[in-house]
Amino acid sequence: MRISSEARLASAVAIITVGFVLADIWWSRSSNISLDPRSWIEFAKVMALLAVVFVVMKAIEHRLEADRSKPGRSIRHAAESLRWVTVNAALFIPLGFASDPGRPTGRSRAVRRDANAASSREIAGYIDLET
Repeated sequence: MRISSEARLASAVAIITVGFVLADIWWSRSSNISLDPRSWIEFAKVMALLAVVFVVMKAIEHRLEADRSKPGRSIRHAAESLRWVTVNAALFIPLGFASDPGRPTGRSRAVRRDANAASSREIAGYIDLET
């Protein structure tokens, strides 16, 4: 039985993905990185949108499966490509929501200080107006 090159590629990607998942689970026990509780709603919205896009693209592929015309093949190929982009986005978007709560940046402290200033004179005190 001969395995196609696409099946071998899919198998390799699946094995590598499982390896990364296992490594993440192993190292996450001692990690400070977490999802900010205030961003769960945005995270859920993004993932729900990706799920809708995935389902719509899968439906388009299924609908045009028997269509052998050039426009049908082009649309089916575009839907398949967008579906794979969606899958990859679903894998990497959670990394954008991850944060390390123990390490605030210097800029965030300055912005917080400016936001808590009682008057415009206090804010102006940070800026040298004479230069």
